[in-house]
Amino acid sequence: MCHTFGKIKYFCKEVVNHIGLEIITLNNRDRFYKIIKASTFVVITLILFSCSTKKNTAFRRSFHNLNTHYNGYWNGRESFRQGVLELEKEGHDNYSFILPVVYYGNRQEASSLAPFMDKAIEKSGMMINRHSMVFNKKERVKWIDDCYLLIGKAYFYKQEFLRARRTFEYITKTYEPLAPEARLWMARSYHQTGEFEKSLAILEEMQSSIDKREVPISILRLYPLVYAEYYLMQNRYAEAKKHLENGIIFNRQKKLRTRLWYILAQIYQQEGDYKAATDYFSKVIRKNPNYEMTFNARISLAQSYDTETGNKSMVLKQLQKLLKDIKNEEYRDQIYYALAEIARRDGDSALLIKHLASSVASSVSNNYQLSKSSLEIADIYFQQKDYPLSQAYYDTAMQSIPDDYPNIDALRKKTDVLTNLVTNLSEVQTQDSLQYLASLPEGERMEIIRKFIKKIEEEEKRKAEAERRKQQQLMQSRLTQMENRRMQNQPGMGGGIKWYFYNPQTVSFGMAEFEKRWGNRKLEDLWRLSNKVVVDFGDFTDEESMMAADSLAAGDTIKRSVDPKDPQTYLQDIPLTEEMMEASHKKIERALFNAGFIYYDGLGNLDEAIGCFQELLKRYPQSDNCLLALYMLYRMNLDLGNTEASEKYKQTILNDFPDTDYAKIIRDPEYNNVLLEELNRKSALYKEAYLAYEEGMYNLVMVYAEEGINDYTPDEFTPKFKYLKAIAFGAKQEQDSLVKNLQEIVAMYPNSEVTPLAQNILQQLFNPDLETEEEGETAKEEAISEELLEMMKEFNYSPDSQHFYVLILDGSKVNVNATKVKVSDYNGKFQSLSQLSVSSVMLKDKKQMVTVSSFNNASEAKDYLTDISSNEYVFSRLSAEDYVHFIISAENYPTFYKNKNIDAYLMFFNTAYENE
Repeated sequence: MCHTFGKIKYFCKEVVNHIGLEIITLNNRDRFYKIIKASTFVVITLILFSCSTKKNTAFRRSFHNLNTHYNGYWNGRESFRQGVLELEKEGHDNYSFILPVVYYGNRQEASSLAPFMDKAIEKSGMMINRHSMVFNKKERVKWIDDCYLLIGKAYFYKQEFLRARRTFEYITKTYEPLAPEARLWMARSYHQTGEFEKSLAILEEMQSSIDKREVPISILRLYPLVYAEYYLMQNRYAEAKKHLENGIIFNRQKKLRTRLWYILAQIYQQEGDYKAATDYFSKVIRKNPNYEMTFNARISLAQSYDTETGNKSMVLKQLQKLLKDIKNEEYRDQIYYALAEIARRDGDSALLIKHLASSVASSVSNNYQLSKSSLEIADIYFQQKDYPLSQAYYDTAMQSIPDDYPNIDALRKKTDVLTNLVTNLSEVQTQDSLQYLASLPEGERMEIIRKFIKKIEEEEKRKAEAERRKQQQLMQSRLTQMENRRMQNQPGMGGGIKWYFYNPQTVSFGMAEFEKRWGNRKLEDLWRLSNKVVVDFGDFTDEESMMAADSLAAGDTIKRSVDPKDPQTYLQDIPLTEEMMEASHKKIERALFNAGFIYYDGLGNLDEAIGCFQELLKRYPQSDNCLLALYMLYRMNLDLGNTEASEKYKQTILNDFPDTDYAKIIRDPEYNNVLLEELNRKSALYKEAYLAYEEGMYNLVMVYAEEGINDYTPDEFTPKFKYLKAIAFGAKQEQDSLVKNLQEIVAMYPNSEVTPLAQNILQQLFNPDLETEEEGETAKEEAISEELLEMMKEFNYSPDSQHFYVLILDGSKVNVNATKVKVSDYNGKFQSLSQLSVSSVMLKDKKQMVTVSSFNNASEAKDYLTDISSNEYVFSRLSAEDYVHFIISAENYPTFYKNKNIDAYLMFFNTAYENE
């Protein structure tokens, strides 16, 4: 305050020095100074006494109202408005789905608004602290409640919805004039947190006040927007229409009304009311909104044409015109999708697939549209049971699908199922082709390979020619543009100095000479080389080169050929030996079995599953999976009502495999429940035995193991029980029994998961020096993993406690101090209200640890981690291997600093926090 009064005095003095000299003589200047000083003293005295908030006088109320309104509140409101405008400018609506009433942005966009919103909060809070006057439990400064409301809105746009809601709740309880508006904003906060029951209670209560005409016009404008938002966020679009229409009636703002019209048009289009959709989309276009909305309205208008009364040719003509417009290059995927929608409504499936494929191929940056088009064409192929093509488009969608896409988990699961299916079907096809080649005489085999290679070469030439033509067209286009610019810039038609490339004849002559000498070459790096195969000779000396050649000559290392024009690429996989042919048949057998179960369990396609299992039995009747395939054929034919086929497979099982569990299940369906009960008991017994082993109770381990071996039907648990029994013998120093039991496991259960473990122990006992390098590395890794698991147990998960953000940097590669300054700058700009502090300390070796403290709980710390991770200013010059960052509780921080094991804490962090 004193600083401000000093400015006043200085200003008065400057007025005298620069202006007063013209009207005041030298004789009375001193007298004028005295008057100015006296006046300044009076003004300062009045201001000092009026600054007090302890007395409720009209003068003081006026002073504090004036300061609150035109000082802090005005600046805070302008900062808030600037932030909202920035969001509207930088944010992008997703027109693939029905728009929200108001675009609030995603988490990253909300983080970028922090400087604007923090300033609004800071200025408003300052005004509340300095100017609030409460007498008789009533606020006497009328702008204080506006400051609170501004704070709540700022928190809302920062997506700190809990703080926003608490602020709005305080307003509703304390400041009656703004209570209705605060309650509507509180309802909006509940929308964002998914608490729709609470927001509905607020809206219904507000409706009662509206019916009684107890609310101002500003609430009548806001209320239908919030109610429409309530329904839209729950995908209850039909119920939202009434409130959207009321919003249009009460709000006269052009931009808002246009957006509401667009949303109504989308809803009517989704409902199939194309006439209403056409009317609203037309209204949107007439209002001339931004280009993106106009474009999408035109596309949607084309999709909404009436098949009975609409002019289809005119619609198609408009869409083709949009396709040719260079401004729409990044929107072509949406235009093709609109054409696909027209084909869908016309029932033209071939054209529908064509346009959807074009939409996928022309996608530039709209991942939602790419995913949408890919998934739709994938679904079409899936319905047609063309699973390879369906999988290809599902896979395309999964490469770019946004994390918030609807039903993304189910889509990913479906993609995985199809990928596994296609992998197995491709395996069968590949091995059949290789076996066919193996059956041919060598001359015919080589002829087929040469023809295949010739096709590859012809395709390469075709692509090269297409690229050459494209380059020529591009060059010709550029020459035409340059010629047009030259003609425009040339003052007259007379001669003058011309640049070489401005003369088309000269350029054409040069191009002809180039092609005469070099042929058709693509415009790219190293264009002089026709065959750009990069050969890296490394750092071999002559002696090393000779040694390498000798090594290859000796056949120590034979590299697989991957060149598609090298016959060896295809010959190397053809099964020309008995061993290779046997391995090829095993691959087909396994792939047919897997494909059958994927069809059955993953896709529910019983007919295709039956085909796979029948093919398996036909080609490999002695397969290890023969019995299970027979049982699956019995069950599936029974489910499909194919009684004759089901009976055939049933009798085969009963006659050829009478003592198996499958035969017993067929005779007695209740037997399956007996098997399940036994399996559950056996699994529980194994867990008990394993826990006893971990506790070092080896005698009890042997008791449990004996029970599991002797009292139950042998299955996959039997070798596991025997392994535990053998280990118990070893722990009791009974080496003979240990060796005997391990050797029995290796001999009797070669395919069990415990057999490699038994073999490893036997090797250590009898040939400890024969440990391979790979086994040594594996053992080392296992030891390290066990150590990390032990260290993980030292950390405790306490999400409600104080947390820190930790950034660990490699000091040998990164300027730690500069990064620390960047983190501080980030905090100052985006986290100014959190009052965070930054410190650094040496961790180990050359790694340094930058710590940001502190956060009230894990949720706040995780938000900070998410926000700073996407900040280019902090991480733009850091590569992935230069740093690691995470959050850590105050309780775990000293433990981590003591053991300094980054990997152990990251394992804990990924387990505890990422799966929260």
